[in-house]
Amino acid sequence: MMTGVVLILFCIVYLHPRIVDNNIPLPLQSPSSRSYLLSSILQSPPSPRDQILSSLHSTQPDTVVASKWWKKFLCKSLPDNTTNSQFTLPLLFRDTQPTRTDYNVFLLDTACNTHPKYRAWCSVESWARQNPNLDVWYLLTSLTADNTDHLLTHLLHHYPNLNLATLDLDKIFHDLPVNKLFNSRRWTRVDTWPVEVLSNMLRASVLWHWGGVYSDTDVISIKPFTIPVNAVGLENKGVVASAFLSFTKNNPVLWALMKDMNTHFEDFSNTFLMHFWNKITKNVVVKAGSGSIYDVAAKKSCPVTYQMATLRANHF
Repeated sequence: MMTGVVLILFCIVYLHPRIVDNNIPLPLQSPSSRSYLLSSILQSPPSPRDQILSSLHSTQPDTVVASKWWKKFLCKSLPDNTTNSQFTLPLLFRDTQPTRTDYNVFLLDTACNTHPKYRAWCSVESWARQNPNLDVWYLLTSLTADNTDHLLTHLLHHYPNLNLATLDLDKIFHDLPVNKLFNSRRWTRVDTWPVEVLSNMLRASVLWHWGGVYSDTDVISIKPFTIPVNAVGLENKGVVASAFLSFTKNNPVLWALMKDMNTHFEDFSNTFLMHFWNKITKNVVVKAGSGSIYDVAAKKSCPVTYQMATLRANHF
């Protein structure tokens, strides 16, 4: 079973642009017909799900969470108040949380994006659409989510198994092995890539609390999914892919993983060499100031070249 799961999750599949999924072939549409289709969907009679959406508008972001040190670090500029195009997200634990054990799919945004990329929403929707028997949770560190294009309204209206929430990291990590690393703030150093490290800590933590599946937001679910018990994905033979994890609640492997994160976490101060380019990545563009591994290393280790390169363009 595991081989089939890996093939589904990690192979790139090219689909004809006319096919949205296995059940609904949509003809290519003009912009005007697409606008009419979306308008007619959004004007359909309100459902109980719409009542939930309506109530989110009237709720102000949690000021206690907004004032915490990690929130200020992750979210450089928070909105002063909500607008008609912003959803105030319910707070995990306080306002909402999974009600079922091991039948959950978790996806994360740890960069405090109020407007995640469409490819992230595509991943979220694919899990909700292909797996109506599972509860899909998109957890964000942002307090609000932008709904200017009505995408959130549309998704939540059509997928009753889709849930959005913001995170209180103090509660998530409380009494877990990663709590010491989290509160040490060592992970916030630029050269540790804090967004990625936080994501690693969170994916193990949410699975410990509720069980189920963790998926990166660049993974697309293309078929109904039977959860493998206590399994990981493989990118290559012998190479574990952290993009996919499946564990039961309170699984001891997760506890050991969190202990290892806390014990063996270190920055790159003891690293002497980094090898980046090969035949696959040689044409990848590095954007100056992006905070990527190469950008940080180059700015520190070849400052003259970095300065000259970024004078000519914003990438190199």
